[in-house]
Amino acid sequence: MCALSFYQLDGQYYRCDLDSLYTSAKFAKLALKHKNYVHGVTRKGGWNLPSCVLQEKVISRTGQLAVQGTVNAAILHGDPECKGLVAVSVYDTKPVHFLTTANNSTKWIEMTREVYSKEHGKSIMIKHLHLNINDDDNHGMGHVDVADLLHPYYRCDHWIRKRKWWWALFWWGLDILLVNCYMECKTLMEEAGVNKKHTLSHYEF
Repeated sequence: MCALSFYQLDGQYYRCDLDSLYTSAKFAKLALKHKNYVHGVTRKGGWNLPSCVLQEKVISRTGQLAVQGTVNAAILHGDPECKGLVAVSVYDTKPVHFLTTANNSTKWIEMTREVYSKEHGKSIMIKHLHLNINDDDNHGMGHVDVADLLHPYYRCDHWIRKRKWWWALFWWGLDILLVNCYMECKTLMEEAGVNKKHTLSHYEF
């Protein structure tokens, strides 16, 4: 179903940001065949990631600190139908793997974020390094990750028996619609300057 969307695009060279469920070398090759690019997090097993890129999860805190920030990358050569396919892994709090045909480079970028400091007793801005491919994924998926996070909390289909196959699609669509409405309501309240104490929670909405 997802692959069929490439046939519906009006034009070429779109960038498609994917969930880990779909990101694979085979899918990237199909997208390039239709002159489109893909980018996204991928799973380790069965998705054509080269072994030189794979990173294993480290359990101990000491071991995590030792490997944090490790980056492995590989570029596919020798396949004229899949030029520019890049596989990248970065160890953040755990190993994260990417497949992309949409990035021209892999580099660290300096960013700032707000954190609470016990020493200063208030929130302060700190600088940190972030891999550009990771940053592209965070900001290029159109908040799909937010929808994935929120929609399981108050699902409409918890007590509904799926007797027909299309029920799953219908109730999933309704769940996502409600999440999108909640996020839009939250955004409008923030823009209107409503105090956070009076902002509707996900449950209240």
